[in-house]
Amino acid sequence: MQVTKTALKRIVLNRLYDHLRTHYSVSLSRATFVNAEPEAHAVDAATAFRSDIEIEELQRALDRIDEGAYGTCIHCNAELPLEDIRKDPCKRICRGCEKFVF
Repeated sequence: MQVTKTALKRIVLNRLYDHLRTHYSVSLSRATFVNAEPEAHAVDAATAFRSDIEIEELQRALDRIDEGAYGTCIHCNAELPLEDIRKDPCKRICRGCEKFVF
């Protein structure tokens, strides 16, 4: 996958923004939240005091991007297709391994 960290972060941040808007009526603008590449503390402030599995998974995805561990299967280390990441930015298992795990 030849996608920049910035592009991957935008995919995850878009999903996080949609989730926050839908479930918590967060009033930040999408452009500010997604395109300005908010610092970790800005994301933490937007998600503070919200105990929510999806938010936690999206935050872990952002951490994996920063660590360089994002976009590969946790079982076989295969690269995840970009279309799968766009559908589910928290995805950690490739299609091949999904057949055996689930």
